Amino acid sequence: MTEQQGASGRIEQLIQALHDDNEALRDHAIASLGQTGPEALPRLIDLMADEDAVIREAATSAVVRMGPSVVEPMIDGVAGRLHGRFESRRPRPSGNYATRER
Repeated sequence: MTEQQGASGRIEQLIQALHDDNEALRDHAIASLGQTGPEALPRLIDLMADEDAVIREAATSAVVRMGPSVVEPMIDGVAGRLHGRFESRRPRPSGNYATRER
């Protein structure tokens, strides 16, 4: 198993824990997901649209814990999902935030 596969498996376990009835386990999962960094971001963005308010709040809390470094990748992720559903009414800014040097 590669390191990336291991991280992906851990992220999936933590996301499953968000669905647990045990509040302490959910809180631990939120804190852990918030420390994983941008690799968890696509799944957390998906969960921000979950029909369960507890899951939406947990995903949002995990993203907030990641801090400002994930703002641009998150905007790109949300815009990419919206672009698939709606035709954009205004042009997107040029440049790719994910590959831009920092």
